[in-house]
Amino acid sequence: MSTQLIQQYHAKVERIIRYGGSRNESALRKPFQDLLEQYAASRDLLLVSEVEYRRRGVRVIPDGDTTGRLALREESKELSFGAVWDYYCLTRAVPVGMDFASSVRAYARTELAKRA
Repeated sequence: MSTQLIQQYHAKVERIIRYGGSRNESALRKPFQDLLEQYAASRDLLLVSEVEYRRRGVRVIPDGDTTGRLALREESKELSFGAVWDYYCLTRAVPVGMDFASSVRAYARTELAKRA
């Protein structure tokens, strides 16, 4: 990757932080995507920015939050006995599959809000 592309990326990020006051992922996504697209184009590649898929009827878009990825990986480990475990969880009113990841995210948001 060229030094010039990286310097342009850093300049855009600094402008966003200076004028927008934000360092969060959504604010910095576009410049990073531009950098990756320029790099991919120089290698005759195509960048697919966001891919969504369905898992148990739930729309999943990978977004840098590894909670969902971790939940899917753990769920794949239990494929041999997963139906039995899901039934057990349902009978105990415990979230099943990706619903579990949603409850973890909600808990994390609540706890982080208390610390702010």
